[in-house]
Formats: sequence, structure tokens, C-alpha cells
Amino acid sequence: MAESAELTTRDVLSQIDRRLTRVEDDLREFRQYVEQRFAEIEARFTGLEARFDGKLADLESRLEARFAALEAKVDRNFRWTIGINLVLWMSVMTKLMLG
Repeated sequence: MAESAELTTRDVLSQIDRRLTRVEDDLREFRQYVEQRFAEIEARFTGLEARFDGKLADLESRLEARFAALEAKVDRNFRWTIGINLVLWMSVMTKLMLG
């Protein structure tokens, strides 16, 4: 029994080799898991980016339409204001010249 309890250098190295092989296998599995998770996360970000770009383009087009409508309204009101001021100025000048 005493001899069976003794470990030779070959036994120790064999056990170290088995343990290192298990560590390498575990590390390989972990690396595959991490790569898979990163691929899933990248796919989600790509989808979110496309969704964000679509919403941003929609928002931009709606804002452009609103600004165009406001610009037309301001332009119309400005023309009315200029017209009224011109008529008032002409009536004052006429009154002063005839008056």
C-alpha cells in the first residue's frame, strides 16, 4: 500500500496535463459563450440603430413640414403688415400734402 500512495513525476505531470486540458476546454467554452453574447448584443444595437434612424428621419420630415408652414404664415402676415403700413404712410403723406 505504501507504494500505491507514492506519486511519480509522470503521475503528477499527467494530472497537471488533465487539469490544464480542462481549464483550456472551459476557457474555450467561455470564449464561445462570450462571442455569442457579443454577437447578440451587436445585433440588438444594429436593430436599435436602424429604428432610431427611422424615427429620427420621421421627426426631421415632420419638423421641416412645420417650419415650412410657419414660414409661409409669417411671410403672409409680414406682407399684410407691410401693405397696411404702406397704405397708412401714403394716407398720412397725402393728408400732409393736401392738408
